[in-house]
Amino acid sequence: MSRTGRFFSRVINLLGFKSVVEEERERLKEETVETTAGENIKEETAPREPEKKKKKPIERIIASPEGVGGADAREMEKTGKDKKRPGEDGEQKEKQGKTGKTREEKPLIRPLVESEDEQDEEEKKKRLTDRISDTRQTVEDMFDRVIEPDERTMSNYFSVDFWREKYDTYQSIRKKEEGDLSTHKALSAGATPTREYYILTILSTVIATAGLIMGSTAVVIGAMIVAPLMTPILALSLGVIWGDLRLMRNSLISIMYGSFLAVLISAFMAFLFPTVSYTDEILARAHPGLYDIVVGVASGLVGAYGFANRKVSSSLVGIAIAVALLPPLCTVGIGLGLLDLQVAGGALVLFIINLTSISLAGALVFWILRIHPFDADKEEVKRRALSQIAFSLTLLVLISLPLAYFTYDRYRLRNATSNASSAVEEYLPNLRVMEMSTERDYAETGIVRSYRMLIVLTGSDSPSPEVIDEMEKAITCDGSAITDIRVEFFQTDVLMY
Repeated sequence: MSRTGRFFSRVINLLGFKSVVEEERERLKEETVETTAGENIKEETAPREPEKKKKKPIERIIASPEGVGGADAREMEKTGKDKKRPGEDGEQKEKQGKTGKTREEKPLIRPLVESEDEQDEEEKKKRLTDRISDTRQTVEDMFDRVIEPDERTMSNYFSVDFWREKYDTYQSIRKKEEGDLSTHKALSAGATPTREYYILTILSTVIATAGLIMGSTAVVIGAMIVAPLMTPILALSLGVIWGDLRLMRNSLISIMYGSFLAVLISAFMAFLFPTVSYTDEILARAHPGLYDIVVGVASGLVGAYGFANRKVSSSLVGIAIAVALLPPLCTVGIGLGLLDLQVAGGALVLFIINLTSISLAGALVFWILRIHPFDADKEEVKRRALSQIAFSLTLLVLISLPLAYFTYDRYRLRNATSNASSAVEEYLPNLRVMEMSTERDYAETGIVRSYRMLIVLTGSDSPSPEVIDEMEKAITCDGSAITDIRVEFFQTDVLMY
């Protein structure tokens, strides 16, 4: 054994394990002893063929030719095994002349047994070689990964605690690498544009569009669960971190083709059905706000962490519902099918918000958890991750500026409507409100939007103009989103007549 081999054998012995070579040699010796003992036992206990009894010669009594009065003559006529083939005596004599004794012929079993023994020996040698190679590769990997140059001292080489600590560190690294590869494999499989991916996209689009048109929340939730659009977005972030161009390309193809199919199918369904109207499910996705960005980023973080950590993967169904990508795309299609660009534009903004949020969260989580190859350049991985994070953040900031304006506008209008209801109850308690609606006042050209309100009242007594003026002043106070009010009154007795 070479000096290096003796050194590694000593290291392994110090760790508390036998040398692989010595262990295999002892095992081979034991197997050889067991095999020899087994053969001896077989020879001793093998049943011997019973000796065949020689048949007695058949005696026939033949009458003497003298016939009557003479003595009977006995003649022995031998049959059976006493008869020998011609030339058989010569062959036996020839064998006896060569060996001195007659040899019984044995069946040709020995060569087959020897061939099987040789195969077993070859397999044992191969297993021994593989184990030695694996042990050598493990030690080399430990030197490359967990043993620093300043730790390569003789005192550490002969320290059992040092080797155990480094071996545990090496095993944890190997376990993390297996988990990272499993995450990469799962996202790659989900991001590949296969036939199953397109089938799920088409069917979930049909379900989501029908649920939006019917206004059924349960149907829309079912479509969210079936839709496979979230996985390609997370795979795109992982591809950026890994520098995997193939994964990035497959993810982009899946996202683009899936989105195009969803918009096309939903637009065709909205155009085909003549009685389509805007339900609450459609309007909720046609007017996004700042809260949608918060929900998208938080849910994207959980989704990326769920793929990185298999212990929380059971909650991915809830994540798919929270970060719903398909219903906004179907709302875009419905708006296009009805030629309503306002609804289509609002839903498209919501889809971009969710898409960017998932991409940002995926890049952040995969970079922090170091979901990348062990031998990858750390600075290069950091540069790629920060580039994607910066791009996603910039896009979200640009989207959040108009969203903040519209969110604030809706907040002002909601407060103004609530104040108007309170004012009507305060100034006109005996009248009933039949209608209260608002519309935008396009005559006002300021940055802050202004609205006009229509109030329809019914009752037995007509309200006085002074009370109506005081009510209008209370509703259109400074800072209110409502700048103009029109009041209409219908007397109850006239309506009944």
